[in-house]
Order: sequence, then C-alpha cells, then structure tokens
Amino acid sequence: MKGLKNTEERQTYLEGLGDEYERLQNSPEVFIDQRDYRIYPIVTIGDQVWLGENLAYDSGEGTYIYDDDDNNLYKYGRLYTWEAAMRACPQCWELPSIEDLTTLAENAGGYYNGVTNKEYGDEVKGYRALSNHANNSFQILLGGYRNTQEQCLGIGSAGCLGSASAGSGTSKWHMWFEYEESVEIEEMSPNLAFSVRCIKKLD
Repeated sequence: MKGLKNTEERQTYLEGLGDEYERLQNSPEVFIDQRDYRIYPIVTIGDQVWLGENLAYDSGEGTYIYDDDDNNLYKYGRLYTWEAAMRACPQCWELPSIEDLTTLAENAGGYYNGVTNKEYGDEVKGYRALSNHANNSFQILLGGYRNTQEQCLGIGSAGCLGSASAGSGTSKWHMWFEYEESVEIEEMSPNLAFSVRCIKKLD
C-alpha cells in the first residue's frame, strides 16, 4: 500500500478489497484519509486519540518531502510549515495544541521545557516511552526537519512535531525529539518545516 504512488492507485486498490475495505472504514483501529486514501493506525493514550504515523497529505504551499525522496515520504510523512500544517489534518482531526503535546509527554514520563529551562519528570523516560514501537504506542518517527535556509536535516536522529499554539512574537510551540536523549518543548520559527501528528477533535 505504501508503495502506491498516487491517490488513484490507492483508491483503486482499497475499493478492490470489497468487504475488507468497508471493514477498514468502520474500524476503530485505523483511519483512512479519504482525501488521498492513505491508511493510518489510530493510537489511544489516556484520553487522547492520535494518528499513529506522521501525516503524509500534500496540503500545498509550505509542504515538503525530505530531500524530495519518496522513500522518506513513505516512512516519515511530509514536512510542513506552520501555515501548511494548520490546514493539513483531515476532517474531525486537528493539529494538536501545545497543551495536547505536553499532556502526551507527561503521560509518557516527562519532557524538558526549553523556554523555562526546566525538566518536568524524566525526559529520557518520556522519549523512550514515546519511541516504543509496540502495539498501540505513539511511535515517534525521526523524520528530521527543514530549516529556514531550506536545508533538510536530522533524518533518523531528530524529529519535530508542530502545534497550533502561538509562542512569543511570531514563534510557534513545537515538540522536539533527539534519538535516545530527549523530548523538548520549544518555541521555533513558523517557517521551520516539521512533521505533523493529528489529534482527534473532542466531540
């Protein structure tokens, strides 16, 4: 399924599954994005419901693939500037707030706040819990980022998730990950391109 390169191919494949496609559409364990027919696992952590993989939808201007390599798209999803991320999540899902991301990290064990320079809980424990690839876990994907000089950096060793929340000045809040080391909440430029994990809207 990941190797199918366009929406039409994915749609034809899924509709060809017949009853299995209907079962997938009604499953609480997966979400099918009807805009491009990609399938995402659904992960429930506490009271939060998340997509279990980085978003791959092309939301237009401000949306990138790391090094323009489709293999990176299939594994890590796309990278989005803040404006592109704000319009990227499908209906009934949204870009998380910084409070959503903080709650996620707290439930996992801890994080570091780069603005207050304080650690809350144990950030290494938080990272390891969020990077656990067991069933029904968040499964951090270190998809790197695209900086404001239009360079793609950090794939496989670092990752960044955006939030909908404004920081000081023009900055926006992000959650930053480094391999086997940390989960950090930080204010960054809205022109940084980062990964997106959508959270389900509350009823």
